[in-house]
Amino acid sequence: MGALVSARLAEYLQKTFPWITSDHIFFWSDSQITLHWINGDPLRWKEFVRNRVREIQEKTNRHHWNYCRGKTNPADKLTRGLSIHVLVQDDCWWHGPDWLTSQNLSFNNSADSEINEADIADELTKNYVPVMTVTEHCRNDFIDNLLSITNDYTKLIRIISYVFRFAANCRFPESKKSGPLKADERVRAENSLIRMVQEGKFQEEIKDLKRGKGVSNKSKLSSLNVFIDENGILKVGGRLKHSKLNVYSKHPIVLPTNHILTTNILVYYHKKYLHLGAQALLYQVRQKFWPINGKHNCKKVIFKCITCAKNKPVLTSQIMGDLPTDRVTLNHVFNVTGIDFAGPFFLKFINQRKGILNKVYVVIY
Repeated sequence: MGALVSARLAEYLQKTFPWITSDHIFFWSDSQITLHWINGDPLRWKEFVRNRVREIQEKTNRHHWNYCRGKTNPADKLTRGLSIHVLVQDDCWWHGPDWLTSQNLSFNNSADSEINEADIADELTKNYVPVMTVTEHCRNDFIDNLLSITNDYTKLIRIISYVFRFAANCRFPESKKSGPLKADERVRAENSLIRMVQEGKFQEEIKDLKRGKGVSNKSKLSSLNVFIDENGILKVGGRLKHSKLNVYSKHPIVLPTNHILTTNILVYYHKKYLHLGAQALLYQVRQKFWPINGKHNCKKVIFKCITCAKNKPVLTSQIMGDLPTDRVTLNHVFNVTGIDFAGPFFLKFINQRKGILNKVYVVIY
């Protein structure tokens, strides 16, 4: 505010004394921050400082603002609590500092070297840069690349099994495996693939289960009573724990809807059981897996099956016989009538005192 008052005072002096121009007026301040504001771009500062810096720059020459130390600034003496007796005898108060009247007066208008960004950070305006971002659904590149190799589910399991065997042979060369794949190797590969897919599609559900919490009511798995087995695979719960069914029938593996792995498994079962319909296909798949929106996904697989489309049977209908003459001959109403008896019905007359039922018949024309 002191710098602004000085600028307004200089403007007033120039209007009052026309022979005084801005080239004859110089300013000194012991505030390095104020000088930094005045010498900088007003747009850098917040609105309060920006408006006052702009006014100072319009009324004065920014290069005529100089720096002086606080000890030699007479304006600071009033703020130091000096008594009137000391102030009366203070030569600096009445005549200014000695260097001001020196013939070798030097001007120092650059105090920026001692300014830290932290000193002016509070008054810096925030710059907002509009950025357009394109977000892509987070996907596991390894799984995507793996599933893009082939659409054949059994072939995919064999590939993963050989990858695991190769990794094991590299780690333990003394016990290398060779020859045809064993059942446990296939099971391990299948479990690993399903576990990776589930971790990518059911992240929140798996986190809640690992923390000991239940699945959220908003989740599609909330009605399945899901749990994580010893292999880290998400399975459907239920009440068949003590039954004699196999482990997959009691607790099927959860598969995400509209996923390439789910589609490959459905295609595998569809071909294995000779192109079943949607309901029968879902029954066979649920012996081991539980795809979300299973019937809808089964219908999609069957709809895209070329073999089913080529061999889709056309239902034939029974050829009906000719209608009888009476049904196709025009005639007047009641020209031909028929009578039939309906009954018997058992009624009790109003005047009867005993509960004897009378047998009656109804004539229908």
